[in-house]
Amino acid sequence: MRTTILDNHKTIAWDVDETLINGPNSRFFRDYIRRNPEKAHYLVTFRTPRPWAEEALEQLRAHGLNPGLIAGVSSVPVDLFAAFANRHDEPDHPLLVEFDHWKGMEAARLGCTILIDDMEDSVIRGCHRHSVAFIHSHHECFAMNEAA
Repeated sequence: MRTTILDNHKTIAWDVDETLINGPNSRFFRDYIRRNPEKAHYLVTFRTPRPWAEEALEQLRAHGLNPGLIAGVSSVPVDLFAAFANRHDEPDHPLLVEFDHWKGMEAARLGCTILIDDMEDSVIRGCHRHSVAFIHSHHECFAMNEAA
């Protein structure tokens, strides 16, 4: 069951932190990418471009995943990240709406039909708007069979 959700998609958008790295199901997801090199796997991250997002591939390598299996890395635009980081100062900032739609929009632009991410509140509206399926990376369906 845990792979069926992912097997139905040929192009997958992956979050980095708490999904592919340091999440409860990270090992399963990295193993899935290794076992399915024919699929297009993209990192779509709220990490800003330099150097944070660039470090993601090296961090994945340190966790045993060949960065060559990743088709590309998309980083959130700096202005959108700044709006998110400062949302306590301006909770109605118009860039926050764009921030909440960015991952779904970017995944769709890349041709991804699913986004695996832990920040549901910050991505679900964009996924719905751009017809990208969303799976919470901490969902128990992936962990239930982890030991099996």
